[in-house]
Amino acid sequence: LPWVDGTRSAADSAAFIQHSMKMNASGDQLITFLIWKGQLAGSLGVVKFIKDRKSCEVGYWLRSDLQGKGIMTRACTAFINYLFRQKNLNRIEIFVASGNAKSKAVCKRLGFSHEGTLRQALWLYNNYHDLELYAMLKDDWMDRDS
Repeated sequence: LPWVDGTRSAADSAAFIQHSMKMNASGDQLITFLIWKGQLAGSLGVVKFIKDRKSCEVGYWLRSDLQGKGIMTRACTAFINYLFRQKNLNRIEIFVASGNAKSKAVCKRLGFSHEGTLRQALWLYNNYHDLELYAMLKDDWMDRDS
């Protein structure tokens, strides 16, 4: 993730939290923080609303020591329910670096559809990387509960 290298201290994390609070207040993003046993475990949020299409892009991260426990899948399920039911969105997109098997697994467990690969869409560490697009429509999500 491009922002990881810029996060080196508690002050960097505090600045990110302050920025997130401002973006949440303006309605441009909706960033939440995951707490596990009283400690910051990760983040899950809308990194971009596309209001005229009633859609958004969701992003997430989780501490490596907590991965593989179903935490992100459960958090995403609750968050997606909120976005479709309370925010009345129609489409949710998640972009995942092609090499990120764990994030792709979350998308698949949630039932998101793989809609394609954006070739060399991410510039990171002096290399281009492919991004995979996963998406869920409100009707498909609601049909899961039937």
